[in-house]
Amino acid sequence: MKLILDKPSYLKDSLAILSELVSEVRFTFALDGVIVRAMDLSGIAFIDYKLLKGAFVKYELEKEKDLGLKISDLRDVIKKSKDKDIITISLDNELLVITLTGRTKRTFKLNTIDIPSEKKNAPNLDFDGSITTSTDIFNEALDAVDTFTDKTGSGVNIRLAKEDMVMTHIGPVNSTKAVIKLSKYTKIDCKLPMIKSKLALDYLKRFSAGSKISNKVTIHLKEEYPAKFDYQDPDKIKISFILAPRSSKD
Repeated sequence: MKLILDKPSYLKDSLAILSELVSEVRFTFALDGVIVRAMDLSGIAFIDYKLLKGAFVKYELEKEKDLGLKISDLRDVIKKSKDKDIITISLDNELLVITLTGRTKRTFKLNTIDIPSEKKNAPNLDFDGSITTSTDIFNEALDAVDTFTDKTGSGVNIRLAKEDMVMTHIGPVNSTKAVIKLSKYTKIDCKLPMIKSKLALDYLKRFSAGSKISNKVTIHLKEEYPAKFDYQDPDKIKISFILAPRSSKD
């Protein structure tokens, strides 16, 4: 196995996002890219991540290989890369070897860990509506509804209609509303007159870091049903988050 990446940001930004949700995961080095599929520690969110073969300048792999790794160890190594460094990933027996080549050549060997080998596939979900907008617009709306929350487990009420998506938080004293309207920056596909959902704010904030890898986000919704958030740089990297809904009574 020999993988060469000339844009460290693809891996650096991905690991920063993943490390917010999981600590130890099984990386699948597949013939078409590097895959992580895992539940977060609380069992509320599912992560479906793929760093595609097209992101690499060289992708030599004879057969699929699964390796269990600590995200923090891998993140701490990749954080040391500079923007113009070349990252080379290979194997030395069961050790993952990462070489950063720039003004200096630095080599790191990471121990793999034993993680149950059962495959985790992304749930097959059917939604009633979706909105695609710029990550700047979504993050701005998210920042607004975060203004008066208690920062611990607050829920965001979301209402998707054919012309807009409204996000609200009602606190004991103050409330906030943010509206994302249908425009040249925002596309909406809503099969029903209205779709309502309530989602955990702290998870939405973690997902919003997907703006590091994509300037667009697609949010899929259905009432009293998990929501899905898609970020991607076509042919390079894809990451989806599936989040269980909060009870409307919470």
